[in-house]
Amino acid sequence: MEPKEAPKLELAYTLFCDDVRLEVGNKLSYMGVFQSIVVPQLPVWLPKLAVVNHWRGEGAHLSEVRILMPDRQQALVVSQPARFEIAHGSADNISFFVNVTFPVGASIMCRP
Repeated sequence: MEPKEAPKLELAYTLFCDDVRLEVGNKLSYMGVFQSIVVPQLPVWLPKLAVVNHWRGEGAHLSEVRILMPDRQQALVVSQPARFEIAHGSADNISFFVNVTFPVGASIMCRP
């Protein structure tokens, strides 16, 4: 018996914004989409940060988002693992962070 292939999964894109709202008709509205985050000085505090990952593939998956310090070893914040299922070719997974202070520049990592 051959080993079963893992379901295919591709991170198509990630958006960073102030908020995401579910509207009538199951539509998502993205509020305050960041093109880049430029601040006059650090530390900087964000009251709310939404990270939207758009996945392509199939099957059920578990996702986690980490905002990393510049050393890429320490996490500034980590989302709770969230399950999502791709039933029709793509799915969005949204993580919310509140009261995030960036003491220095940071990296954001999204992984299944």
